[in-house]
Amino acid sequence: MYYWIFCYTIHWCAKIKDEVEKLAYQLNEEAERTERPIRRLSKVMYSSTCADM
Repeated sequence: MYYWIFCYTIHWCAKIKDEVEKLAYQLNEEAERTERPIRRLSKVMYSSTCADM
């Protein structure tokens, strides 16, 4: 049972990470188009990751 919960948690952490990276990529693309640079959000947002759990 605990193995299933662990796998389920890891799966959702990976899904959330993928979605955040997609959004960060889109924001960076928008910043390039509007010539307003923003830092790579994935680096800032992953100071603590799901792997730290």
